[in-house]
Amino acid sequence: MNCRDKKIIKLINRKIERKISPAEEKLLQEHLQACPECRAGLKFLENITESVSREKITAPVDLTDKVMEKVKGAGVKGLASEKVKGLPWLRPVPVMAFSIVLLFIISTVSLVRKPVHIVLVKFKVEIPDAREVSLVGDFNDWDEKVTRLKKKNGVWTTELRLKPERYQYMFLVDGQRWMPDPLSSEYIDDGYGNKNSIIDVRRI
Repeated sequence: MNCRDKKIIKLINRKIERKISPAEEKLLQEHLQACPECRAGLKFLENITESVSREKITAPVDLTDKVMEKVKGAGVKGLASEKVKGLPWLRPVPVMAFSIVLLFIISTVSLVRKPVHIVLVKFKVEIPDAREVSLVGDFNDWDEKVTRLKKKNGVWTTELRLKPERYQYMFLVDGQRWMPDPLSSEYIDDGYGNKNSIIDVRRI
């Protein structure tokens, strides 16, 4: 697998959007260890995303592909690095690569302020003999400690306020057993022989 592989670009995009699963994260990290170009591109995208998120603005959906293409074109070997004055949020990146990408963004990206629409989504699963159940997925960075469900009459429930996007998720039972949502209408392979549940909040 090389840095021009479309699968890698997709994984980087999912990481930036905080929708990457543990299996995908492992594949991406293995690639990043051997690819300085992708490491530089990912760092740049993370810093750009952090900055624009504070302003609640959005960029074109193909920004990741185009930025990575520009970074690869500039190359990273033998280039000096320095901090860019006036942009304290931007960490050191190759100067030539940064210049090309920044000019590209300024000339092609139209940033539009949009109101954030939030949907209240209820999750529930019936597991009478469970001691604890966690909801783990794209919406909480697959952190099992973030969203604990409450039990009543053998049914575990929780509610989340989510943006209208498509999310993968699973239930973690007693900290050991991964379980897809039996009420989900859609599933996808998780890379480990199991199935992740999918919820598309845009359809709710």
